[in-house]
Formats: sequence, structure tokens, C-alpha cells
Amino acid sequence: MSDFARPRLALPAEPSPVAICDSRCVPVRAIVCETTWAELEAGQWRSKVTPAAALGSCLGWIAAGVPVIMAGDHQRAGRCIARLLFIAARRRWRELRALAG
Repeated sequence: MSDFARPRLALPAEPSPVAICDSRCVPVRAIVCETTWAELEAGQWRSKVTPAAALGSCLGWIAAGVPVIMAGDHQRAGRCIARLLFIAARRRWRELRALAG
């Protein structure tokens, strides 16, 4: 049985990368884009999607309660995602730790 499928019987003293990866029930969602709002509005891409349509989609997702993070580039997007998942997992870990007493 893989580590990801094995149920945990006790919570670790501190969250670790393994515990975070094992926390598939972490309630977090976001759309992370490797661009900026200015680049989105400029519409410098090969697709036939207009800047107004792309902007409207992003604002529609925000209105539906899905955060849109404009990270700027690939490296920053990766750091944002990693940090977002870590923060959500740590919060979940603290909730479960409080329940375990």
C-alpha cells in the first residue's frame, strides 16, 4: 500500500511535506495564471479569444467564489501554489489537532 493510500492513525507533531501531500481533503481552490492583469488586458496571444472575453471569464470565476491569482510567471506561480497548499494544509492540520485534543 502506498503512503498516500494508507490511513494515518496519529497526527504528527508538526506538518511535514509528506503529511501535506497526504492531505487530499484540504479545502482550497484557486486559478493560478502565469500572467498579469495588464498582460491579460493586452491580449498578446495567438488564440482568437479576445482580451475582453478572457477578462470576463476571470471576473466571472471570481464572482463565482473562485480566487484568480495572477502570478506573473511560471516560477512565481509555482511558489504561490506551494504556499497556498501549505497554508491550507497547516490550517487543516491545526483543526484536526484541536479535535484530537
